[in-house]
Amino acid sequence: LDMKFLKSAFSVKKDTRMLEVIIDMAKYLGVPVIAEGVETNEQLTELRSIGCDIVQGYYFSRPVPAHDFEPFITKRMEQAGESKAEWELLSIKKAQGSLSGISFSSIAQALSKDYFSIYYVDTKTDWFIEYSSTAEYQSLGIEKGGEDFFNLSRENIKRVIYPDDQERFLSVFTKENILRELEANGMFTISYRLMFGDTPAYVSMKAARIDDKNNDHIVIGVNNIDAQMKREQDHLKADELMYQNKKLTTV
Repeated sequence: LDMKFLKSAFSVKKDTRMLEVIIDMAKYLGVPVIAEGVETNEQLTELRSIGCDIVQGYYFSRPVPAHDFEPFITKRMEQAGESKAEWELLSIKKAQGSLSGISFSSIAQALSKDYFSIYYVDTKTDWFIEYSSTAEYQSLGIEKGGEDFFNLSRENIKRVIYPDDQERFLSVFTKENILRELEANGMFTISYRLMFGDTPAYVSMKAARIDDKNNDHIVIGVNNIDAQMKREQDHLKADELMYQNKKLTTV
């Protein structure tokens, strides 16, 4: 979360909802979040409350010369009741975790590897934000955000889903069923085919709750599994052919 984005969220018209969205999406992707440019206690308190992992900024200190850095950190840790050894262990753990900041661009890079799209949904109000990583998915004309996620998604899917998969998808893709699955199993998944022009492609949808203070937030990801499904189909065909050949040989 860069400094400009943080200042915008804490402007006169304070609105930190987008910060929550990014942090929740980062948790879904397994990416830690660093907020840069923290300058006030209000910012620090709010960022902690919405699950930000690490903060930095003038609230703690202005930049210090390299040779003064370790004594400065040691002093601050001792003031906080932590020893230098504890600070060094924490530093090692952070280094091993390869901590880095997150922005919409880094989310885009993560999505581009596996996902067509990710939806952030407030199940209490059905308000949502959608982020697409591919031009192909954007070309389907899906809404980018709105107030009625589940009903809007059911209407949109009728235009783009492979006809043979539509009835099955609509029978399970309801708000009540998804929340029930999340409560029982911690996850909702379904595989189906989308039409890209005249070509169907297998995709998989996965929904999971966000591990934060608000149990109403979920993230839904749609990723491309077409190559995987076709490999499995090829293997099944090869196994069937081998079985048939074996039968002919033993006759």
